[in-house]
Amino acid sequence: MLSKLKAAWRALTVPEVPRWQTLNKQHYRELRAAYDAAQPRDDLWTLADFADADASLRPEIRRELRARARYEYSNNTIVSRVVNVWVDDVMGESGPVLDMTTNYDELNALIEADWQEWWDAGNLQAKLRTAILAETVDGESVDLKIQSTALRLDQPIGLDVLGFESDRLASPSLLDDHRSDYVDGVHLDDLRQPVAYDLLKAHPGHQYLDQAGLEFDYETFPAYRVLHCFRKTRKEQHRGATSLTPVLPLSGFHRKHCEATVQKESLRAAFAFIIKTLVPGGDDDDDDDLWQKIQLPNRAGLGLMLPDGMDITQFQSDSGASDLDVLNRVMYQAAAACYSMPLGRAMGHYTVSGYAGVRGELVPYVRRLGSSRKEVWIPLWLRPLFRDFLREWILQNRNEITRIVGSGDRPRWKHVFRWDSSELVVDPSREEEARKKRLATLKTTLEEECGVNNMEDRIKKLAGQLGMEPQEVTRRLYLSLWNQPTEEQSTASAAKQPNKDEDD
Repeated sequence: MLSKLKAAWRALTVPEVPRWQTLNKQHYRELRAAYDAAQPRDDLWTLADFADADASLRPEIRRELRARARYEYSNNTIVSRVVNVWVDDVMGESGPVLDMTTNYDELNALIEADWQEWWDAGNLQAKLRTAILAETVDGESVDLKIQSTALRLDQPIGLDVLGFESDRLASPSLLDDHRSDYVDGVHLDDLRQPVAYDLLKAHPGHQYLDQAGLEFDYETFPAYRVLHCFRKTRKEQHRGATSLTPVLPLSGFHRKHCEATVQKESLRAAFAFIIKTLVPGGDDDDDDDLWQKIQLPNRAGLGLMLPDGMDITQFQSDSGASDLDVLNRVMYQAAAACYSMPLGRAMGHYTVSGYAGVRGELVPYVRRLGSSRKEVWIPLWLRPLFRDFLREWILQNRNEITRIVGSGDRPRWKHVFRWDSSELVVDPSREEEARKKRLATLKTTLEEECGVNNMEDRIKKLAGQLGMEPQEVTRRLYLSLWNQPTEEQSTASAAKQPNKDEDD
């Protein structure tokens, strides 16, 4: 009777749970049971969050990552080598070369010559390499387009690039960090696209008395004047993070292990021998008096008389050196994986891989190089510079343009940037044979093999340089691809062969 009364009272006081809430709870339990990765694992994903791209890369996080990446690049030889190999491969030996593809060959030659003269006068080759290195280590590169009076002394185009460390692209006030239209120095519009940048007038880590206080002052520049280059890993990301982030903890442990191994081996080598006693010790023995009797000469090659009851031995070397070799290999693999780089490319030698293995390892790395050029450096660095260069060049060469093009026509300023071949050749002879087979079986095109967008324009330019007709250049090209000799080669070969009739 009492239990029935309690049940009736509970029904009156406790509200009934809606059925949809019960179903949601059951569905949630089933979902967590279906995906093991969604189960709570504090030991693996303690720091996993649900923050957006900009919140995950808060200013204090990016500053710490930059500082640690710079430190490891400066102090860890393996990290330094991998980063330098990546930067050199992206940049290439000669850097990007402008290739104009308008319908006027003379106009193309003029623009290309003036571009190269301006490029060399401003030392843009070194500035671009520094920008690539900054983006690799710091996570982003910041440059400002300016007009240089000193550059105009050497040639007519005054456009120049002034580099800034990414630390100067920052908010001068902590109150701006929680605005939806502002991300640590980057002003955003309604579509969250950059429209302006705040650059601090002094580096936050400067040591100059005359710049005291300027780290809290800034100057705002419109977006078209700033070359802000970084590789996006999330869609709504507006600041970059170093690509060395996954390997930073391992790099620190690697340095400590290397230092400890070298110190241990140095201390072991410092002792030529040690002395151990065979005399049983006791409480009454005076160890100080015993050791005072032993005097070791500070010269090499001398003998020594030992007291009675003592023997000489040496420290035995352990496997520290081999362990260090294994750790170095692991460190190379981890650092190279940040750039899809093969281990042989990172270390500088291939010892166990054959041609097919090396070729297969290079495929993802070559694709990563190409995507870095096409997605970051061409659209965010080279193309904005070319647009401003072209504006100045047109203003200064109107008469030449009118003479070449005519008064009623406007050329389309089509252009591409040529880089050193991103295809890292393993064996030139095999690469050439493979290229010919792909072309013969129609698995590729000349544009893809030569890395050009328009093969016809390329042949026309080559024909103008050689003083030949484009049809002749095309004929020679196809004959060489399929190992068919040209008429001149056939004539020369026939002339070298002896005449049998004359010999008879």
